[in-house]
Amino acid sequence: MNLQEELRLTFRPGVRYTNKQIKSTLKYLYEIHGVKSKAKAQDLKLFGFNVKRAIIRDEDRKRIEGLLIL
Repeated sequence: MNLQEELRLTFRPGVRYTNKQIKSTLKYLYEIHGVKSKAKAQDLKLFGFNVKRAIIRDEDRKRIEGLLIL
């Protein structure tokens, strides 16, 4: 399975992800596929994802920046 397919299976439309979640997942997938660049949450745009900035509340009601996959 190539990187693009794995990203499509991992990140679902309509779901909010924190930047930290996206970055750690991308870092893992980049390592598996031998991608040398540094993982950034905004990289999802490079793979054709439509994203929108989102604020996510954690268990402690803290506001965490993330992305909504459209």
